[in-house]
Amino acid sequence: MDMFKKYHYETAKILLDLIFSSYNCPPLITYKQIEEQTGRNCHTEVPHDIGDLSIFCLDNNMPMISVMVINANSGIPGAGFYKLWRSLYDENLSDKEIFKIEIDRVMKYDNWLKLADLLNLDLIRKKYSTYIKIKETTYDNIGNERNFDNTLDNLIYSKNQEILNHRINRHQTLVKFIAGILLDKNYKLFENPMDCLAMKKDSPSLLFEIKTLDKTTSDELRQVRAGLSQLMYYEHFNIKQVPDITELKKILLFEFAITNDHIKFLEKYDCFVLWRENNGLKGSQFSLDMLYKAGLKI
Repeated sequence: MDMFKKYHYETAKILLDLIFSSYNCPPLITYKQIEEQTGRNCHTEVPHDIGDLSIFCLDNNMPMISVMVINANSGIPGAGFYKLWRSLYDENLSDKEIFKIEIDRVMKYDNWLKLADLLNLDLIRKKYSTYIKIKETTYDNIGNERNFDNTLDNLIYSKNQEILNHRINRHQTLVKFIAGILLDKNYKLFENPMDCLAMKKDSPSLLFEIKTLDKTTSDELRQVRAGLSQLMYYEHFNIKQVPDITELKKILLFEFAITNDHIKFLEKYDCFVLWRENNGLKGSQFSLDMLYKAGLKI
């Protein structure tokens, strides 16, 4: 980092800001646009600046961020990017094939705040401190990359890995169960950090948090409190990154039915309650009626 100058940090801020503000599309910017924001010459200086940043990224196990910077006429990076890429990877690919591979890596990488931390970019860190990349997913992939996200459960069951693993598997089975129902109704599925976000044109968006239960009172209490707080947090901090989000309905899907007092409590805070029963979905009459009006006919 001793080699970095003020313009390196300015360029990194521009590229990171673009990554965090782009959704489901390649975060691209031209050499000329960087020149306009940094004052660095787009022909003789900007290519070296972004090359330095890419080498730093590679040294820290991140994708080559310079792939984002393209020529306005060709729509792909300049020759320096491909020279660096080919020096690292022994693959006989065209420039366009290389560009697609690396821009996909940039889009799929979900820890760009790491670069902000390494470069001490406090403004970027503060601006995007709650950012977690929401990903579109499929029935086969939903839940596959997620860990059991309830810290209390990890602490409680950590000494009995078999019980913990069994509960994780039940959680993922329930995720797949609701995903199958939603796909049959032509919803698109998204995840991370939420268990499932379902979206369909001309219909409210559905935000699901999935909770397993061990049939004890204390466990139900913890799962109700955790589920409600997670849904409210996702709604406030994460959902806003999806530009075409529609009216949001928050839903807690439990492994079994919960007590009426907890159902009424959750519904008081606009959280609908469903649970799995045999091979179908059940819920309170209020929740079923409201979700029916929203277009989710169970």
